[in-house]
Amino acid sequence: MIVYVTPCIVTWKWSKLSKCLVESQFEFQGLGESTFMSEQPRHCIAAIVPCNDIEASTVFYSRLGLSVYSDHGTYRILSDGKGWILHLSSGSPEGWVVPGRNPSGVYLYLEDVDGLSDQVSDLICGVGPEHKPWGMYEFTVSDPDGTRVRIGWPSRLLLKEQSAGPPSGLCSGPNP
Repeated sequence: MIVYVTPCIVTWKWSKLSKCLVESQFEFQGLGESTFMSEQPRHCIAAIVPCNDIEASTVFYSRLGLSVYSDHGTYRILSDGKGWILHLSSGSPEGWVVPGRNPSGVYLYLEDVDGLSDQVSDLICGVGPEHKPWGMYEFTVSDPDGTRVRIGWPSRLLLKEQSAGPPSGLCSGPNP
């Protein structure tokens, strides 16, 4: 079985040349400029997640902040406009994706883990966000086909920000 995963954050730079290349190579015609392709792609990996019901999967991933960038019926590209890119494909052979027996996973890097956790608390598998032994502050949800989706941020970066506190000389409350 093939497992599709992505541990990347993508940043883009935009130019007229890259727009022409994208439109000619992938036939994204009529989409104009968007937040999805606002910059030129850098070296990265994007997950192709097989699904049984592309509509249900699109609704699920929209709750995580992704929206449809490109729709080709049984194949969609979703993006949050900030670097997350996810491809959904419902064109897999029947029986390819079995909910409850799906070993696939996707990792979404997001600094505001708690904010998204609050928005999707009804979807969380197990406990909410917590620091894991592998150095990530994360939580897990499962898409309609059982693909595990982890949302997290490196613990060391969160702990560093928390320990820094406000700059010295600033009041934390109202001025007297």
